[in-house]
Amino acid sequence: MHDEDPFALVSYCRAITVSLHATAEAAEAQKGFIDDLACGGACCRNHHIIRLADPHARMTSSKGGAR
Repeated sequence: MHDEDPFALVSYCRAITVSLHATAEAAEAQKGFIDDLACGGACCRNHHIIRLADPHARMTSSKGGAR
């Protein structure tokens, strides 16, 4: 993954919701907010941050070759 990959904050509560963030810090700040105050009326505090990869980026195997 690259440093410029975005982050998704995903809430698996009443309905799945996703918000995108440019940095891990921004995603963590928003997660802290909804963890503390809830994301909605049926919040069960099931919130996760996922780092998104560029689908066009070239992937390499653990042996160093392209896949």
